[in-house]
Parts: sequence; structure tokens; C-alpha cells
Amino acid sequence: MAMNSTALASLIEAKLQAAGFDTQNQHSDIQALCTAVAEAVVEHIHATATANVSSGSSSGSWPVT
Repeated sequence: MAMNSTALASLIEAKLQAAGFDTQNQHSDIQALCTAVAEAVVEHIHATATANVSSGSSSGSWPVT
């Protein structure tokens, strides 16, 4: 499954709201915060994640895209 920063941002916002944060306050700019965090997480995982295949003709460590 491909990682989706938009879906992750929505999930982060929902979790913050469930934890009691006021996500509807016009001054909080929570959507921009959630989007920035989600994009950073997805970018970091894409840049550093590897899949380790232990046997077969494709054995080795491969980047996750």
C-alpha cells in the first residue's frame, strides 16, 4: 500500500481532535501543521526505509518506494 500524506494528515488531525485539541479554531492553523508533519513522515520513510529479502533470487536489502 502506498503512503499518502493527505490521508495521514487527516488521521493526525482526527487524533488531535480526539485528544481534546481545538482543531476548528481559526487561529490554530492545525491543518497546516498536520499537513507538514504528515509530509515529513512520508518523506522520511520513503528516504530511509528498506525491505530485507532473506532468500531467493531477489535476496538483499531493497529501498521502499
